[in-house]
Amino acid sequence: MWTRDESTLKPDPDAFMQRNLYMGVFLTAPVPGNDHCLLPSPWADKQYLDYGPLFKALRGRKWVLAPHVIESEKAALANVFEVPGGYVVVVALAGARSAVRLKLRNLELREFKVESIVPGETNWKSLPITTSRTTTDMDVPVKRGCAVVRFVRR
Repeated sequence: MWTRDESTLKPDPDAFMQRNLYMGVFLTAPVPGNDHCLLPSPWADKQYLDYGPLFKALRGRKWVLAPHVIESEKAALANVFEVPGGYVVVVALAGARSAVRLKLRNLELREFKVESIVPGETNWKSLPITTSRTTTDMDVPVKRGCAVVRFVRR
């Protein structure tokens, strides 16, 4: 997505980044010499660096269009994408919550390693899940209202 300038990110850069993550949209990054897009600055660079690992997890994404495949608590949005080697779940716009309860349906996820990451961090952390025959439940820790969960085939 074309990111014109810093005002595009304001007044709430977290909400801007999270709306795009939720929709699977990649943003124009700050590049020196841009003549009609966002230029580098310490403030803009920090926003992009904080969310970079989360966007990177979406590389190669395809929408999972199965009905009712994901359910989140009403205070948050969640979306699931298929990526090479597994799945990625985006949790966004969860406000001041510290965790969001998710339920995934009709995805066979028992043989996957599950990890999560939040804005501003660079290391993925193991995430416990509970699986049954048709559902996977998890409590996803969020920071600044957001997290990305990846399911990677073992």
